[in-house]
Amino acid sequence: MLKKKEAIAVLIGILFFAMLSYFTYSQITKKKKENEFILNATIEKIIEKDDKSTLLIKGLPSNNKSKQGEYEIEITDSTNIVLNNNKVTRKKLKEGQKIRIIASDIVLTKEPPIIPQITKIIIMNESL
Repeated sequence: MLKKKEAIAVLIGILFFAMLSYFTYSQITKKKKENEFILNATIEKIIEKDDKSTLLIKGLPSNNKSKQGEYEIEITDSTNIVLNNNKVTRKKLKEGQKIRIIASDIVLTKEPPIIPQITKIIIMNESL
């Protein structure tokens, strides 16, 4: 009889630990998404320099009004750039393309504002 009680206690402990782990994970994931800066934009100009590219971009009208201005981002070959769910190099980026930028929720106030910590760039249209 004692073994049955011990087994139930272990199962309750495992269930409690699983619920606590799920709650912690969901809170971390929620906080991370709250701190993301997402911007749909058109590439206005690409400036190549050594091993990096500076993109001058303009927020699309589909963004809220505060994200429709001009921005500057700097990318390298290690920047995560995706086209059709495949990772591509920065050479795939072209002026006039529509892109989605996912970055940390930090924008440096300068003219134009700089988005420093790019998490991912998604190319929304390939051909121009």
